[in-house]
Amino acid sequence: MTSKPVIKVFSRPVCNYCTQAKELLSKAGFEYEEYLLGDSMKTLGENKYQVTPDQFFEMIGKTVRTVPQITWDDELIGGFTDLREKLLNEGLLKLVNLELREDNANAVADNMIMGMIQDLEDTNHKINDNHMKDFGFFVESLRSLVYKLGGLEHPMHPLVDSMMTLEKGSNGKTQARIHYKIPVEQNDIEFEGEPLDDTN
Repeated sequence: MTSKPVIKVFSRPVCNYCTQAKELLSKAGFEYEEYLLGDSMKTLGENKYQVTPDQFFEMIGKTVRTVPQITWDDELIGGFTDLREKLLNEGLLKLVNLELREDNANAVADNMIMGMIQDLEDTNHKINDNHMKDFGFFVESLRSLVYKLGGLEHPMHPLVDSMMTLEKGSNGKTQARIHYKIPVEQNDIEFEGEPLDDTN
């Protein structure tokens, strides 16, 4: 049975990359000890301590200028990016790897959507409440495409498969054709959300 690694995260109270490193470790299922830089050494809570800069440098074995600094079984890994690379390279991320891929896909889709909104506004086409359903459908379709390009699943994929067929055009190239009339039984559609209870 493999023993759990001893992971130490050296950080400051206000530090975005420190927070990301701790969240990444938690999502990957690893426990860690946190050491916050301060003016004295003391225990702040369970697995949480305060150390002085000199004690910090002594514990990691070198003088550094940035936080977080993370050690793994007393071996200095580095910062957040170094931690993420270690977890990815050693196959330790599992579900976190999927979340990172989804985050990346959403970022790509959001960037494309924001660019399109700006292009529409630049040509005096502003989206209002009358267009919101159409725009929302387009946004989710775009996001669905980006997910599929990244090998990820999206709730719209089954809907796209039921509405679209692939056919060979006269030029021999594959074309997509949409079918608007879809015979769908009510029980085949599921909406995500809390069930409504009108008995109260």
